[in-house]
Amino acid sequence: MTIEVVNLVIGDIVVVNSGEKVPADVRILESSDLKVNNASLTGENVDIKLSPEPGSKIITESKNLARTGCNFTSGRATALVFATGDNTFFGTIAKSTTTIKRPDTLIK
Repeated sequence: MTIEVVNLVIGDIVVVNSGEKVPADVRILESSDLKVNNASLTGENVDIKLSPEPGSKIITESKNLARTGCNFTSGRATALVFATGDNTFFGTIAKSTTTIKRPDTLIK
């Protein structure tokens, strides 16, 4: 059964494959040769191998998380949705760019 990304909620289990966009912020539960490219977030065009093991206590360096807006470049996995929409890492960045108070310009 296929569910549209806009209908995903926290706690959903998703199966992801190579060539797909990360549908939400997800934690990898099981994987087979899964790699993700985080260029849309980091600017680095490097594939990162993901697995169920975190690999780091620092959440931004964890190897068991994939962020929405990035792309799976190889493999297959089962993952748990832990954030959607504005609550994702990408959504938080986007929201912060629209809520920053900008000072008046000198011309004004």
